[in-house]
Amino acid sequence: MLRGNEALRVFFNWFYWSVNIGAFLALSVFAYIQQNISFYNGYLIPAILLSVSFSLFGIGTICFRYHRNEQSAMKGIVKVVNEAIRSKKRAVGERQSTVTFDSNVQTTSIESQNTPPSFLDWAKIRWNGSCREDEVDDVKALVKVVLVCLTLIPYWLVYFQMETTFLMQALHMKLDVFGATFRVPAASLTLFDNFVLILLIPILDRLVYPWLRGRGHSLSIVFRLCLGMTFSAVSMVVAGVVESRRLSLVSGTNFTQNISGTTYVAADMTILYQIPQYSLIGFSEAFAGVAGIEFVYIAAPRSMQGLLMGLYWCSSGIGSFLGTGLIYAFEGIVQTKLGHFGDVTCDNCHLDYYFYVLAVIQVIGIAIFLTVSRRLRLSELENRPKGLRLGETRTTQNNERKEAVVSRME
Repeated sequence: MLRGNEALRVFFNWFYWSVNIGAFLALSVFAYIQQNISFYNGYLIPAILLSVSFSLFGIGTICFRYHRNEQSAMKGIVKVVNEAIRSKKRAVGERQSTVTFDSNVQTTSIESQNTPPSFLDWAKIRWNGSCREDEVDDVKALVKVVLVCLTLIPYWLVYFQMETTFLMQALHMKLDVFGATFRVPAASLTLFDNFVLILLIPILDRLVYPWLRGRGHSLSIVFRLCLGMTFSAVSMVVAGVVESRRLSLVSGTNFTQNISGTTYVAADMTILYQIPQYSLIGFSEAFAGVAGIEFVYIAAPRSMQGLLMGLYWCSSGIGSFLGTGLIYAFEGIVQTKLGHFGDVTCDNCHLDYYFYVLAVIQVIGIAIFLTVSRRLRLSELENRPKGLRLGETRTTQNNERKEAVVSRME
């Protein structure tokens, strides 16, 4: 039976898998019902299913374990920061008033011995603060998790191209496949992202990870995050190559197609050429998406798990927002008329350059993430004993507890 971090990995794999099952059904079955049968029925069925899931969740609450926090996470953060500021000011004032050494005496070594390893440690009892060791360490862990979430923003910036520039590109490609008998909806290729995840996650969870575990190896969270970001960078390169080919074709022979009352000039190039770039995003999610949630849950203090999980998803929202802003920033280069949703067929249009820039941004993001992970020692995260915080060892934990006891006795 799996325990600890391995059990968490399995849980989050299947959690992500179930989310994408729902997304796949929404984009295929329910979209078809809404478009071809009835909008009413297309929304009624999901509403019924949502009610059933809500009822099952309510029934399951009797099995939940509830942990009451002594105070809210935000109050705890403010308390620690304020106490660190006050404690440091007191210590600086005491040093200035008691220094009567001869000018030839070196005081730097004395000061270094009386200085905590970080600013927040000033709030601890052993540094004349009023906060417990665990309260301060929880806030320090919060800072580390937030830093990692910030390094994932470039990944989310690339990820949300599925909903913007990929769609923009698709509108100017040939949507009619198999002759004129079937027209592919421009946004429907997002299904390949979900389809890859639905297939890949069970393969990783039931075959690849157990095989590696049986040979004494495992893919760490840091490795999976880097691998996922690498797949997303490759996806942008592939999208850029597809766009370069589309531009070369549209400048020679093109045609117009009407989509929802709007006419688009398109290249004689099937939309199916976009399948690889969507699939690569799916590969990236299977590693980076799952590993990101897993990291936040493992690294976050128990009192702040909800807050940090929210901040993790907030970083994805920031990435989406910056991606939209970046399109406007590159409007002079890409030459897209955003009011007409991506007229990328004009002279000197180069949406391919935009994709290549995103690939470079993601590569820079990987370098920044690796630098941060080394500084924060994230590689130790999955091997630490239960109960230890990020970057903490059993020896330092025991020493801090002993020092805290001594400080209280004094």
